[in-house]
Amino acid sequence: MDTPLFVNRGQGAPLPLEWIGPPAPRSAPLVVCLGEWDEGDDRSASRRLASRLAQEGIGTLRFAPARHRGRDRTPACDAFQQEVDDLVDVVAGLHRLRAPASFGIAAADASASVAVAATARGPGIAALVVRAPSGIAASVAVPGIGVPTLVIQDAPDPPFDTGGGSRLDEPTRSEAATARAVDWFKRHLVAVAPEGGATAAATRFVDRSAAGRALAARLGHLASKQPLVLALPRGGLVVAEPIARALDAELDVLVARKVRTPDCSQLAMGAVAEGGVVEWDQRIVRRLEIPAAACRAALETASRELTEQVAELRLGRPPVEVAGRCVVLVDDGIATGATMKAAIAALAGRGVARLVVAVPCGTSEALDEVAAAGGVDELVALSRPEPFFAIGLQYDDFAQLSTDAACDVLERHRERRRRKSAADRRYGEAFP
Repeated sequence: MDTPLFVNRGQGAPLPLEWIGPPAPRSAPLVVCLGEWDEGDDRSASRRLASRLAQEGIGTLRFAPARHRGRDRTPACDAFQQEVDDLVDVVAGLHRLRAPASFGIAAADASASVAVAATARGPGIAALVVRAPSGIAASVAVPGIGVPTLVIQDAPDPPFDTGGGSRLDEPTRSEAATARAVDWFKRHLVAVAPEGGATAAATRFVDRSAAGRALAARLGHLASKQPLVLALPRGGLVVAEPIARALDAELDVLVARKVRTPDCSQLAMGAVAEGGVVEWDQRIVRRLEIPAAACRAALETASRELTEQVAELRLGRPPVEVAGRCVVLVDDGIATGATMKAAIAALAGRGVARLVVAVPCGTSEALDEVAAAGGVDELVALSRPEPFFAIGLQYDDFAQLSTDAACDVLERHRERRRRKSAADRRYGEAFP
């Protein structure tokens, strides 16, 4: 039996929400059925969707703003739009969600364009599935979407790839639409992790992108601060991009290079970051008895590599201004901590208002040292494996990222933000 949740917003009538099936745990991701996912007056389709989502640990709510329907039974756009905007805020408070990566919307019929408008206007939604007539799907739903979106057409039209993680799919029956919606939400929503720093247990990640989505679930409290996400390239970029997307944040790089030991290229005895900041790991230098001349030679090599990488990734663009901003510094893991500490030192004295370091995994010793580094206000780490052998062993897929691929990540994110900005202006005019 469905459970009503008429949530009072402090003004006017309460927001009409109800659970489809049993209420979900507070840490579970949520999907809200916006409008009628069902066909006609039969609610079995919504229940099938809820049942399938529940099997994946995802709760389902129905949002039915019936009082705003006009003579043709379609929502009055301005009133419905306001309720959808309220919905994003209310669901977060209702379910104590701390992360936009935990909230998706399933929309159908006339509500589809309104759902897309809400998605484009704010960072609160992490994934969207739309069932819509082809006219709405092609002309309204796709442009400006800033989150992973699956659009299922209700009328024949050729399928095409929209780019940016979204896809326009072929017409399909209700059962197939439900299966595809469940798969989409399963891929793009993550559970809310408990607060209180890194977990003690080891966590494996499918790939860097999945690790980034999991981190985004721990960083939702930063969305209101309009943060800047800085990635340590190249692997850190793939982790950082889902975070920046979830927080509706600007994304850039802060380049740092390992200073490698003479006899083991995988072992860092230090790091150098933009601005010529050098961080040495004196424990390794002393333990391996590395001569000063060898240290100088390794530093020269690392500095040359840093200069080349800055030129390749920035393409002449200046670094993004960090003064007065909340900065989230992201890498794909921390082993010795030298690279991250060099990046932190590179930000010192540049007026950062709040510095958050976010990584999927790391050694307990290195994470504690980073947390204690001057200027770090918050450390978010998902896993502290014991024993810790290598960052790559914490991932199923830890393929190296080429410079071209790294540049593509940056450019795609910039293009997504440009589209979203255009959508903000377009829908601001449509819904003043």
